[in-house]
Amino acid sequence: MATSDGQAAFLFLLTSALATLIRLSYGRMVWMAHSYTVTMTLWGLLAVYVVLQSVTEPIMDKGS
Repeated sequence: MATSDGQAAFLFLLTSALATLIRLSYGRMVWMAHSYTVTMTLWGLLAVYVVLQSVTEPIMDKGS
């Protein structure tokens, strides 16, 4: 759900005849992707904070 490929895969399932067999609704689809979205958001924020801080400090020390 957090990526366009993930959304396409879920939407394909949601609109296929298979959705009724596995009882997939839009709400269930969002719930299934929730943990992935939260996890990727937290890791992304952590990576940006750590990487940006370590890359920005030497630049700031040089003075631009």
